[in-house]
Amino acid sequence: MEFLNCPILPDQFQLVLAKVSKSKITLYKPFVLSKHFPKRDVDSLNLCRVVEHHVVIGATTEILGHSNWYYEHDSGGRPVLFENGDQSDKRVSISHIQCPEGSSYAAVILAQVDHNIGVDIVYTDDDRLDRIATRTMSEDEIKNGRLPEIWAIKEAVFKAYGPGVDFKNDIVVKTPIENSKANVRFKDEEKNWMVQDVSCLTLALGPF
Repeated sequence: MEFLNCPILPDQFQLVLAKVSKSKITLYKPFVLSKHFPKRDVDSLNLCRVVEHHVVIGATTEILGHSNWYYEHDSGGRPVLFENGDQSDKRVSISHIQCPEGSSYAAVILAQVDHNIGVDIVYTDDDRLDRIATRTMSEDEIKNGRLPEIWAIKEAVFKAYGPGVDFKNDIVVKTPIENSKANVRFKDEEKNWMVQDVSCLTLALGPF
């Protein structure tokens, strides 16, 4: 497993972005996932999803420095971290994808903060973004912002504050985005988020 260089974050935040190349995906098996995802039906996962979960395990273990942890999920679908059998007070967000060339990636962010957080990674050259843009983005966002950046930010905001979020109307990204920092209005509140290209991905996370 490979760990990619990540942007520098405030002290309260920890981020790891991990990768498993296509040539190594067959090394990963589903039965070992239960330790870290005890409430997930791991036997029903296809190979792609199995590998993505393994990359999440690698990234989380890299952050924590130990393997005695597991995830559950709250009523909104957000991951909840347990360490040494006890629920952690750290906030967590996770994103994982498989890129077209077959490599799997996962981003895990932990934060010692008192508000929800979100992280998302998207394939920067994903041509599907053109098809969903008009349904999820304003005219100004489409015209002035790069679609991967806008979409990654909106997905990260959704992970922090969803479900029940209208991507187009509830999440407004101020464009153009400058110096990897984006001002985002979610409903009536404005906060700063980070967005940056890493390898073949666009990474978004926050709020800060």
